[in-house]
Amino acid sequence: MKIKTLLVLLIIALIALDVIFFSVFKKSNTPVVGNKDILNEIDRLLLPVDSQNITEKDFGTLTKMVRSDKYASGEVNEIVTLAKYKEYAHIGHGLGSLYQYVKTGQAPVCPGHLLSHYYVFLKHGEKDLAEENLNEVENLSFNNTLFTKSLNRIYSGNTSTSETEISQLADAPCLSY
Repeated sequence: MKIKTLLVLLIIALIALDVIFFSVFKKSNTPVVGNKDILNEIDRLLLPVDSQNITEKDFGTLTKMVRSDKYASGEVNEIVTLAKYKEYAHIGHGLGSLYQYVKTGQAPVCPGHLLSHYYVFLKHGEKDLAEENLNEVENLSFNNTLFTKSLNRIYSGNTSTSETEISQLADAPCLSY
């Protein structure tokens, strides 16, 4: 009698776990590329960014929406960190890049954007995020004096620059391949 009861309880538990696993798995695999809800959420966040009235907490919904996509979740992680330090212009750039990725499925290739984030993250002591951005730039091929000058300075040990240069880097055009 005890074994029969235990088997029934085990079967019920397995069915419950299966239902829970299926519902969680299905929700976490919602496609990011082309997702209009995510695009709308990015649009919604642009107003508080523009008015410089945005915090890390404002990105909770977006964080959940993109968690199934490695690239998008990495971008949102950077944007949340930028919000922590009130780097509003860089939040806007990040949201723009994320929007393009969600809309097209193509990650923009922007060495200037990456280098500007390298400097911003380093300024705030976020060394891991700074290194990630630098590594991405190092894997690109480009012919741009501003990028080369900045990389040469970094390689020589000078890891700081002016706010003017950071802005120039951030505003530099993205590459097209």
